[in-house]
Amino acid sequence: MKILHILSSLDDRSGGPLRAVIDLSSAAMDFGLDSELVGPAPFRASECALPMEKIHVLSRARSPWSFIPDLRQWLAANVSRFDGVVIHGLWLHPGWCAASICSMNSVPYSVFPHGMLDIWPVYGQGIIKATKKWVYWHLLERKVVSGSMCVFYTTKREMVNATSVFKTAAPAAIVVPYGALHSTTSLDIAEVDIAVREKSEGKFALFLGRLHPKKNVEFLLRAWATAAMPPEWTLLIAGEGSAHYKEKLNRIVLELGISRCVSFVGHVGGANKTHLLRSAAWFLLPSSQENFGIAPLEAIGAGCPIAVSPEVYLSEYLHNRSEIIPLEQAEWIDFLRTRMTNPEHRDRIVQLDIKYILPKFEMANVASAWATTLSSFFGRVPRRA
Repeated sequence: MKILHILSSLDDRSGGPLRAVIDLSSAAMDFGLDSELVGPAPFRASECALPMEKIHVLSRARSPWSFIPDLRQWLAANVSRFDGVVIHGLWLHPGWCAASICSMNSVPYSVFPHGMLDIWPVYGQGIIKATKKWVYWHLLERKVVSGSMCVFYTTKREMVNATSVFKTAAPAAIVVPYGALHSTTSLDIAEVDIAVREKSEGKFALFLGRLHPKKNVEFLLRAWATAAMPPEWTLLIAGEGSAHYKEKLNRIVLELGISRCVSFVGHVGGANKTHLLRSAAWFLLPSSQENFGIAPLEAIGAGCPIAVSPEVYLSEYLHNRSEIIPLEQAEWIDFLRTRMTNPEHRDRIVQLDIKYILPKFEMANVASAWATTLSSFFGRVPRRA
């Protein structure tokens, strides 16, 4: 079976589902699912096991709507080669374009919102953005969803929340297997940038992800400053974001007087990312909304315990001793001061993670379930006459 994945970004610096889609598509080839990806330039993935002939890089997206000039032409020429199409994300030109071309060519498609139909992305960013999305939903996006054969979700919580935001009209909703971990591989320290090695010496907690207000980096910085951490502890912030937001974070660090113990290392991938995940004492993510949470799962796979907010939906799969901390300053300050600096507590969490979490996300098992889910769904969906 051949499946096409359509993404609005092929750059892993922008976050999103690229990493997971590449990994699962590659591993699912062993289970009979042949997948290809299409999206705009630039293509940047620190690791890519999928053959490059299966990744189609189009012209660079234009405008905030991610308009891709040659997407319609490429889809018109190629979409009929596929048994089904998965549209990743909403509110952008690639989704609307793909839905219309699929319908014209009688190719079934599903929509995979990746949290974009959740409460926070729609209503949590102010009245202006909420109004824009309400208008856009009724003009275009509702047609994209209602024309699909199914909406895929990564967690039950995301699926339930989506129904309270807009009344989706897709024929079906499925929570698909998602999030998989590769087997641990050796790391050549010579491949790690010297700057990353220097900043990761000693005891440090790690934030790794896209620098965006919903990730609550500002919240974390203020909690760190108030906790008055011991001098041997540092906070490393790895990720990219807009120039304006990075400037704001740097100003906050200066205002709080924590320049000595906070370092920004920019985007990391490959050996740099692996090194940070394996070396960090804790991984911290007090996000306002994550429809899954690939980065904290990767941290667990690297033997690094995590502390996350309840709004990181990976928490559905964690154990009852996991550090799932409410988004309240006092709660995070207490964790930073006490449990995070306790090595015995860290070791207990790591052992529980190994026992209860890692088996759920072993790559071969998740990839097999991913292949079975997509193959069985598109296999029973007849092409429209």
